Amino acid sequence: MSAQYLNQPNKNSTAINVGTANVSDSLTCGNSAGLNHTTFNGRIFKSSATNQQLTSPTTAVDANFKERLIINTQTFTTPHSNNNSTSFNVNNFECTGNGQVVRVDIQEYNGGGLPIVTGRCTPSQNVYEITIINIHKSDNLDSTFRLSLELTKFI
Repeated sequence: MSAQYLNQPNKNSTAINVGTANVSDSLTCGNSAGLNHTTFNGRIFKSSATNQQLTSPTTAVDANFKERLIINTQTFTTPHSNNNSTSFNVNNFECTGNGQVVRVDIQEYNGGGLPIVTGRCTPSQNVYEITIINIHKSDNLDSTFRLSLELTKFI
């Protein structure tokens, strides 16, 4: 493939490295608008914004209308009794409309307790509320979380 072809706008490009023992690595990048469809060895990688929660685990985070976020929280101290929970808002996250699906997941947590994460959309305010619930019988949540929040639009 020539460099002239690779410099064309809106073209996908693929690099393949055939290794030893019939092992093949391949990398495919999206169009010139960004890396929205990047794959490596068949895995899809999507661009995201990273947000750091300030002050406390209940402090709101501003999504700035991004559709994929990594959220690093402050240290949670959610007690274990009666399935206690801690919530915070993600502002400026457009999660309403036909075909909108939101996924929130725990990417990393190295503390005590047994956390479950869930969320809900407030349609009129572009706000997504994330709630982390501790369901452990005796241990409190006692560490930070790395959460992923992703908006997918089905057509």
